[in-house]
Amino acid sequence: MDSINSTDAKKSFSDVVLKVQQAPVWITRHDKPVAVVMSAKEFQEIQALREKVLQLELNKGLDSLKAGRVIDGQEAINSLMQTIDNG
Repeated sequence: MDSINSTDAKKSFSDVVLKVQQAPVWITRHDKPVAVVMSAKEFQEIQALREKVLQLELNKGLDSLKAGRVIDGQEAINSLMQTIDNG
């Protein structure tokens, strides 16, 4: 993925807009990535995927509820904390 510093991105914004039609572009400040610019089409595709994953997870949760596979809030928090600690 291409990258460009924020100062150069401001100076040549129209070039950045053209580049992102091919692939996302990192925007850096002090050699650290601070943003990504991408085409509207790619952004919409990512949003659609996020919504699909969310819907799948919600459906899994509803299926678990219907099947009686539930845990209380504290048990859920403990499980998440263990996952974070081991991750």
